[in-house]
Amino acid sequence: MKRIIAITLTAVLGLSLAACTGTNDNTGNSSAESSEVSVASAAALPDDWEPLSLEAELVPLENDPYMEALSGDWYGTVQEVIICLNLNADGYYSFSVPSLTEETVDGSWSYENGQLLLDGDESQEILVTDTGLYWPEMDADMTREKPETYVPGEPLTDAEEADFTGYWVSLYVDMDGYIIPSHFLEDDTDVYLEGNLIALGGSLFGDIAREFTLKDGAMVYENGDISIALQFLNDGMLKLTVTAADGQMVHYLTPQAGAADMAEIAAEWPEGE
Repeated sequence: MKRIIAITLTAVLGLSLAACTGTNDNTGNSSAESSEVSVASAAALPDDWEPLSLEAELVPLENDPYMEALSGDWYGTVQEVIICLNLNADGYYSFSVPSLTEETVDGSWSYENGQLLLDGDESQEILVTDTGLYWPEMDADMTREKPETYVPGEPLTDAEEADFTGYWVSLYVDMDGYIIPSHFLEDDTDVYLEGNLIALGGSLFGDIAREFTLKDGAMVYENGDISIALQFLNDGMLKLTVTAADGQMVHYLTPQAGAADMAEIAAEWPEGE
């Protein structure tokens, strides 16, 4: 889990490991490097972009009223992963990835000419727009409203074997209680189901086919310390639970082709000679 957090806060979200420890290694960057970052960030903005003007409501040329107006929680998404930036009017901020971890990155912020600066670093500027905030480093639009996250449905106990027929692909993965998009982990798990024969594919399984048994509305496979269970959820998703001696992994799969679709596809296959 620590590795996922590090990837999230560094490679994906663009915050350095130094920021995670409360230090800043960017102080040695030349002005030319900072300028290049700023130009690249501005180029990604819409042509008609203009900073939000607060002069009509707040006292101009004073920093404190702006900081008061901008304080509070701001939310955005990076590759469908929710990020949160909490700005305090006293000039301190707290950054978190609530869908992955309770850990935070803390520092100071200031407001200058329509943009926020985190820790005084121009490469981590956040622009104030007429709809909220735009974080160029992450290409994230941020608003006051927290995006909805996936909440798994309840398992159905009356599902029959024929109901499972179809093709399913992993959409979410539960990692230690944190549900995140599968593509974030480059996970390509998929499942073909027809009768009691189930083919499991992707980097987790390779390509294997096993006979499952229907138990209490779930398709189950057991072999020694390994147990694989498939359950229908009342939200239309399929829950795949893999339990082994070293732990458990849970996938939530979305349907790509149902029984009728697969029958139609099979009817178009050429007959064998």
